[in-house]
Amino acid sequence: MASDPRLPLLLVRSSVVFPHAVVTLHISRAENLDALKTLEGLGGLVLAVPMSDPAREPSADALATIGCLCRVMDRVPLDDGSERVTLEGNRRVALIGVRKRAGVFSARGMAVVETDSDAPERERIEPKVAELVELVRTLSERDPRTSSELARLLSRNAKDPARCADLAASRLHLPYAATAALLAENDVEKRLEHLLEAVRAELAKGELAGDLRDKVQERLRRGFLEQQLAVIQGELGQSDPVETEARQFEEKLTKSKLPAAARERARREIAHFRRAASGSTEAARVRQWIEWVLDLPWSREREAPVALSFARVAECLAKSHTSLDDVKNRVGEFLAVRSLDGEARGTVLCFVGPPGTGKTSMARAVAEALGREFVHVPVGGVTHESELVGSSYGQPGAVAGRILQGIQRAKSSNPVILLDEIDKTQIGNKEGTGGVLLASLDPEQNRAFYDHYLGIPFDLSHCVFLVTANDMAGMSEALADRLELIRFGSYTEGEKLAIAREHLIARARANAGLTLHQFRVSPAALAEIVRKYTDEAGVRQLQRVLDSLARKAAVRVVQGLSGLEVKKENLLELLGPANLDQELHFAGPRVGVTTGLAWTTVGGSTLPIEALAMPGGGRTILTGSLGDVMRESVATAMSWTRSQLSELGLPDDTLESIDIHVHFPSGATPKDGPSAGVAVATSLVSLLTKIPVRHDVAMTGEMSLLGSVLPIGGLREKLLAAARAGIREVIVPSKNSEEVLRLGPEIRQGLTIHMVEHVHEALSLALAFQGRSRTRTALQALARHKRGAAAGSSLAIRQRLGRDRRAR
Repeated sequence: MASDPRLPLLLVRSSVVFPHAVVTLHISRAENLDALKTLEGLGGLVLAVPMSDPAREPSADALATIGCLCRVMDRVPLDDGSERVTLEGNRRVALIGVRKRAGVFSARGMAVVETDSDAPERERIEPKVAELVELVRTLSERDPRTSSELARLLSRNAKDPARCADLAASRLHLPYAATAALLAENDVEKRLEHLLEAVRAELAKGELAGDLRDKVQERLRRGFLEQQLAVIQGELGQSDPVETEARQFEEKLTKSKLPAAARERARREIAHFRRAASGSTEAARVRQWIEWVLDLPWSREREAPVALSFARVAECLAKSHTSLDDVKNRVGEFLAVRSLDGEARGTVLCFVGPPGTGKTSMARAVAEALGREFVHVPVGGVTHESELVGSSYGQPGAVAGRILQGIQRAKSSNPVILLDEIDKTQIGNKEGTGGVLLASLDPEQNRAFYDHYLGIPFDLSHCVFLVTANDMAGMSEALADRLELIRFGSYTEGEKLAIAREHLIARARANAGLTLHQFRVSPAALAEIVRKYTDEAGVRQLQRVLDSLARKAAVRVVQGLSGLEVKKENLLELLGPANLDQELHFAGPRVGVTTGLAWTTVGGSTLPIEALAMPGGGRTILTGSLGDVMRESVATAMSWTRSQLSELGLPDDTLESIDIHVHFPSGATPKDGPSAGVAVATSLVSLLTKIPVRHDVAMTGEMSLLGSVLPIGGLREKLLAAARAGIREVIVPSKNSEEVLRLGPEIRQGLTIHMVEHVHEALSLALAFQGRSRTRTALQALARHKRGAAAGSSLAIRQRLGRDRRAR
């Protein structure tokens, strides 16, 4: 260690001085000039220290901790008061404290940080030195800033790795921060590794710059040649290809029937195309827009080949669909009013229902009935409005929106446009989604529909818009207000069998390229597939199973066999074990376990509910991904049950010493809604009275705080779900009695439907009493009392259902 308070510091900002290097610096700052004044003549020693942040004002904490001890070799005063100083680097030193006196920075002490004994083993470091020499030689060939002499200098000093590294660092054109970091690095091997990374980066940047330079030169050369070609063609009397193409555009524009605004915009773009350089990106972009505009069907309407009649409508709808009579009637009314130019012209039908129930195919049938082209625009999963209304054609890669793309493909200005799965659009929030779609669906707005790529209004008022959705819950009110809903319900087993016989089997056969004799499905096998291999509201899964069987038949035909006839007894071999079991999940009645019924966007389903008691302090635990409404429904059922303890023959403090856990299985599936109230109350009463719940009974119904059973929605889907699960008795609210009567006989067939006004009635039907008990007697008495109060409103309904059962 050495200490010399007289040794001044030079604060270098633009260059870093390394040992063994000779550097000339221009000194102009006052603190550095004052430091040089302390030296007497040449040969004096100074410490050249980099700044840790060159942008900061000089201070002790703004200096790096490692500097270079230098000898002053030359000083040349300049006219402006500054000096040009030549320094020779000696060795690295670490600063031990910095002080400033009379404007001059000096080191309190310094320590040598590198000695010969600290050098790494030569065998490990020599390959890195050799690689550095080769990389520098390559860099000198590609970068004119790097002298070819540097590679030879490094090669001569290769036996001294530290000197070689410092020479390279001082002469390469590296960023200031990277150079200062190399000076601060004491380990020679790490210093070489940093240098190798820096030189590789410089080579990569050089290659990129070379590529860009070549591309620019090629573009300039091409432009120069195109200008020469244009002059030569003019001298020879030949036409310019750009001018020829522009004239063709003008001829098409003259023959087209574009509106005035579109025609004027097209003229401006053709003039722009003439000014663009041939073969340039700008010319290609403008050409694409002009071709797109001229290809749009501005006034090409496709008229129906025959006059619209109910016979034609019925034929088109029956050809594509089995059952769905209510839907067909409403669609027929819609088409009839349109044919008379009624106010339905602005109506947008929205087909709402579970997947696979025929919504998209119904839209195709409407197009066929009208004799128009069909445009299918899937909007489910769309995340940005530009996918529907395009992006500005000035942007790179711009295209028109899906709606105009469909119209261009249809070559007609009045097609039937289906916006499929509109409820799954994800453009910002739901209000933002509605704003984008309203521009196309609202007849007051779509007369001047604006696609950002087209940039001019396009009339969509002659189009027939149809919409499909699985659920309307998340749709904006403004959009929902302009839609007329037509509900597609779940199919019954008989309807699925009919659809399969009339449509699905033939489609599977056609998809596999088979003939009638090469693929057949027996009626018993088809019924077994519907019951045990599919569980859905529609027929999409059924189509997949039939397609799978058709592919197996195709394999047999290719192998030279006679095809495949699917029978019930070989389904296990062809499809494996059944996915569903007609038997219930539980073989017998269980305490606290109830089967509820739920409605989802994909149809109805059973909803098991489990209740369990354990020692505690009166808490209620709810699990199963429940929403706020369902939690409130459970709280209502709990409060009602607590109020009925004395009626059930239980002590009033029964719930104070236990905790009750209510669980809804399939915990990963979110659940919400009020219709499980009766089922939850039944589970709680069963749990407290130790009376099991019948496993062959399912129930649905919202309950009030006083125990009244309130109406629910989705009754058809829920009853079909109960039938698919093998349940034969269902408890439903009496206030849904009119809806029960509207259900077809096939849905009610095989089900005993109990309509109740009060929870007591549901308990007397659902609990599996063993003999006579005080609880059973009390519940039956309460149920009779409640039924008597509402007998007048439900007697006729019960008699009607009884007549239906006797008729069957």
